[in-house]
Amino acid sequence: MNMIPRLELELSDDLPADARYWMPPPDEVDFEGGTGIGFFQDVRLIINVAPDEAQQIAADEREILRIVDSLSPDGATFERLANLVEFYDPDDAESSGVGPAAFERLEQYLDEWSPLQGLELGVAGIAHALASVGCIPVASCRSHVAQYSWADRPVVYFAADEPHGRWLEPLVRQAGCGFAIDDERPDFLLLEAPSITEMTRLTAAILRESETGWPTWLSRTYEPVGLEVDYHVY
Repeated sequence: MNMIPRLELELSDDLPADARYWMPPPDEVDFEGGTGIGFFQDVRLIINVAPDEAQQIAADEREILRIVDSLSPDGATFERLANLVEFYDPDDAESSGVGPAAFERLEQYLDEWSPLQGLELGVAGIAHALASVGCIPVASCRSHVAQYSWADRPVVYFAADEPHGRWLEPLVRQAGCGFAIDDERPDFLLLEAPSITEMTRLTAAILRESETGWPTWLSRTYEPVGLEVDYHVY
């Protein structure tokens, strides 16, 4: 069974010619307040994620996605189960329409602070993978089929310098994802994909390549001048 929503998209797997490769200066990053960058709503700063943490989030995401897909006879059920894990609230569980068998399969992942770290299924892994190699994820959306969705396809906005962009380019191509630029937020690179399947494939590629083929001339951390940056700074 494959009920993961999928779109027919024309993608560009080349870095945009007009990419700005912008990284935020220290005075534009709120390390203490927890807010993100780029004037998105309901976001937080995810930066310098430890590689082991990114690996764990990606592994949990793959298993959750496998279970949710196997339990979904249609797109609406997929949406309902994904929401259950992403935004679990025990007070709303009985009215969620999710049966006891599904609860049992997903029980270990149901927590008020989900293993997806407050992000959505299919884009949580890629956001943390990017943050583990020195990029800054800015906003993400897996795209929704049964409710309002601010993105019409799976997307991740992120800040990166050109060396990181060039390193990512062949991985994006191999995973079946693409690059784009949003005219309203041209400072950021935008990853897009026909489905979250390709996003999770890219997540795995980033984590694999960063372990085995990481070039010494790239930095794994974003270190703005004048600020000491540690893991888990939000």
